[in-house]
Amino acid sequence: MPTGKKLFKHHKLIFKYKVRKILHWEYWPQWLLYLPVLPVYVYYACRARHLYFNVPANPGLENGGYLMESKSRLHSQLPRHIQPASILADTADSVEDIQAQMQIQAIEFPCICKPDIGARGLGVAVVSNLDELKDYHQHSPGNYLLQQKLNCKYEVGIFYYRYPGQQQGCISGIVEKQPMVVTGNGTATLRELIMDNPRYYYQRHFLYRKFKTKLDDVLPKGKTLELSGIGNHARGSLFKDVSFKKTKNLENTIHAIATSLNGFYFGRLDIMYNDWEALCEGREFYLIELNGSGSEPTHIYDPQYSLLQAWKIIIQHWAIMYRISRYNMQYGATVMSYKKVRQLQQQWSSLEKKLVAL
Repeated sequence: MPTGKKLFKHHKLIFKYKVRKILHWEYWPQWLLYLPVLPVYVYYACRARHLYFNVPANPGLENGGYLMESKSRLHSQLPRHIQPASILADTADSVEDIQAQMQIQAIEFPCICKPDIGARGLGVAVVSNLDELKDYHQHSPGNYLLQQKLNCKYEVGIFYYRYPGQQQGCISGIVEKQPMVVTGNGTATLRELIMDNPRYYYQRHFLYRKFKTKLDDVLPKGKTLELSGIGNHARGSLFKDVSFKKTKNLENTIHAIATSLNGFYFGRLDIMYNDWEALCEGREFYLIELNGSGSEPTHIYDPQYSLLQAWKIIIQHWAIMYRISRYNMQYGATVMSYKKVRQLQQQWSSLEKKLVAL
């Protein structure tokens, strides 16, 4: 029976994807990935004599960029000309007020909405029209940044660190973010194209909601469709380590940005651009986000890396962060109290649940 064969094939594919998700560590929950190397973190915490030694790594950032920091306050300290047009939308304001602010800043649809306080891409959405903006505004658990969606071909995450007292910082890794894109073959429906890619299948709940009226449409042969305009691993983007593209000019460009923010020594800069050479020379690029001590060296999520290689890179970055923090603590950087960190963690736990549901 064709129907029976098709059903069997469907269940076989789902079983294969479930097994793949278990065997491929990049899909594991974050706590499971970090659990085996947690003793190394504890070792550095003991040497620093503080469990949250990561916070003093960036004394110039709110909470060290570890947790519950405001993106708008952070970006207000960075050069304006390298950032996309953006506004801080207050949920207490009306959508009409926000529209007026968008007009002043020349922000048009589509645009990006992201929580002012957030992490790991939670709650980030591409908003294509006024109705979608109203829906996002209504359900947002807090104030959010509204940014112009950029017409750039590429996005990278560049991990940077600098030891206090050093004149030049270093790039420790570069990740290229390849968003989810499907190409039609003239016969398969959008639903089938999503099902054919395990990475996209894991995002099916999000994608089915987003394309609920188009799932049974057949994409013409050769036509491409971007499934998500957000370069986020949790949203299905493929991460590729392109650290080999690092140049001295690029390090100088990133160093100039990093040192424009007083007290920033360790973190990741997410950048969009069209031409690599221009980026290296400090031209024609946009800084869309800067992350502090809570950020990951996300080039570990390149599928080419084994779990042992990923753990090695994580540990290397903890060692760097420890040395930076120890130096800063010796020269007066504030060490956050356990009570304060616990309060922040509780606040984040509550906010995270709301952002997941957004």
